[in-house]
Amino acid sequence: VRDANNQPTDEYLIAMELVDGTDLHRMVRWSGPVPWKFTVKWASDLLGGLAAIHASGFVHRDVKPANVIALGPPPEPGADPADTAAKLLDFGAVSSGPGRPASDPAKRIFVGTREYAPPEQWLEKVVPESDLYALGGTLFYVLTGRPPYEVEDRDAAAFMRLHTRAPVPSAADHNPDVPGRLSRLIQRMMAKRAADRGTAAELADEFA
Repeated sequence: VRDANNQPTDEYLIAMELVDGTDLHRMVRWSGPVPWKFTVKWASDLLGGLAAIHASGFVHRDVKPANVIALGPPPEPGADPADTAAKLLDFGAVSSGPGRPASDPAKRIFVGTREYAPPEQWLEKVVPESDLYALGGTLFYVLTGRPPYEVEDRDAAAFMRLHTRAPVPSAADHNPDVPGRLSRLIQRMMAKRAADRGTAAELADEFA
């Protein structure tokens, strides 16, 4: 903001797009799991966005249902998924490249959301594929109404063990309407090894 003499002041404004929609966390809590065709459309949108983010050298680090807004008509009978879209919000935790873990484990600071953070993120080793894991967990939630792993009291140590060691769950096991191919694609996104997940651009093509 400039003053009457057109000199810069210590006040700042930030202008952002107005995104008029519902975040996926609230949508699922209110209405239950989302039909898979809408989920596939939104996954394609989000992967296209992540591909652009990653190509620019950034990692979001906190992809989760509450940070995704669905636009357009509600995913109800008669609605066309092509008339809807999904946008990724909240870049407050963004990283400008692979993180370097603190040498002292006691000084490590976890960034992200426990239900969706990939194995490497618990060790502060964030990579672009970390966002793919978190998006896979987000899609799992949208399709099933629950996160991939559930922990009483959201205990951090228990979540870390599950994300790093437990088998990747199948969305089709929790919702029989989910096609097997889609369920397997989400499991690929949530592979324990980052290198096994593919890239956002590759996955966007598969979802399309």
